[in-house]
Amino acid sequence: MRHRYDAPSGETFRLLKYPRGGQDAYKEIVRAGSHSDYGTITLLFQKDVGGLEVHAFDREWISAPLIEGAILVNIGDLMEFWTGGLFKSTKHRVTFLPEHATKDRYSVAYFFQPERDVPITCIPCPKVNQQGSMYTVNGKIMTSIEHLQKRLEAGYGFKSGNIMATGAS
Repeated sequence: MRHRYDAPSGETFRLLKYPRGGQDAYKEIVRAGSHSDYGTITLLFQKDVGGLEVHAFDREWISAPLIEGAILVNIGDLMEFWTGGLFKSTKHRVTFLPEHATKDRYSVAYFFQPERDVPITCIPCPKVNQQGSMYTVNGKIMTSIEHLQKRLEAGYGFKSGNIMATGAS
């Protein structure tokens, strides 16, 4: 697993705003649908207004509390795969809360994605289940950028045919 500063990757830095307004204006309680993060880890910086919920494995959705000065760390799908499920990628969403009627919700997310050419194989470790130890498509081990492209296409209908060719990150 490589994360060098000077090599292209799929890392993404996002500034997120959920505008204030009455719940009736949104028609749905969910403001950002259920999803898991694609890469290795995500750092989420939040302030003042909550709304993030995490799907507990043995329960329904639970609220992720705001802790002043804390950074929320999400395990991504690649980290779950690399650790053979030892670390779990958790589904999460953002929901409407009463305070959203008068306050915007802001958060900053930094999504870590390994270098583009890193093969998706399990970490060689006795604690890691090696079953299905390679992420393959048509018998070829998938790379980090191929995994990212596949997830973007599946999740957003984003046809990123040039993401690998252009060097975009």
